[in-house]
Amino acid sequence: MRRTTLAVLLALALVPFASTAAAPTAEACMNGVRVQTDNPTQLLVKAEKNLQSGHLDAAYKGATRVVDSLNHQKLSAKDRGALDKARRLQAVAVIRAEGKLKTRNIGVDAAAALLRSRYDHASDEATTIAEHAEALALTPSGRNDALALLADLEARDLLASPYAWRTLARLRAASGDTDGATRALERCRKSTRTASLCAVDPPDAT
Repeated sequence: MRRTTLAVLLALALVPFASTAAAPTAEACMNGVRVQTDNPTQLLVKAEKNLQSGHLDAAYKGATRVVDSLNHQKLSAKDRGALDKARRLQAVAVIRAEGKLKTRNIGVDAAAALLRSRYDHASDEATTIAEHAEALALTPSGRNDALALLADLEARDLLASPYAWRTLARLRAASGDTDGATRALERCRKSTRTASLCAVDPPDAT
């Protein structure tokens, strides 16, 4: 009888310790899910992939989630880098959609200005040059400069984005350079599995 009573008392005494030990595990699990969902790095990786595959609306929305989550916080250097990248992804998505995205507070002009600012601060970086050229190509007054920038990158074998090749093809087609447009279009198709990204419609002459 005494042994049975002692066993019961020991079992009851261990219950609080078992409950206490289990709580942090559940907490960690819950926190792990939250961090994984809201992690800016993961959101930006997904947004970048959507941008490159032509899912511009998804890319913009993913980048905007990062901007919204970081924009009003006291940021670490890492978070400032994430915010800068998110704003760049927003701008590039808007430019590549040629103003057709439904955006809350950034239009083509604002996106072009942001990409111009990035170009002014890193004018020797190929991706920055190409993205700035894509923005320039949307306006008649910027097309000659856009063509010159992209042609220079092509000559140095620094064009990688199908969007940059598409822009170059469009600009050359509009200028009457049919052979150059065809070459750029071929390179566009080789640089992506999404054939629709390489549809060439010459810019308006207005």
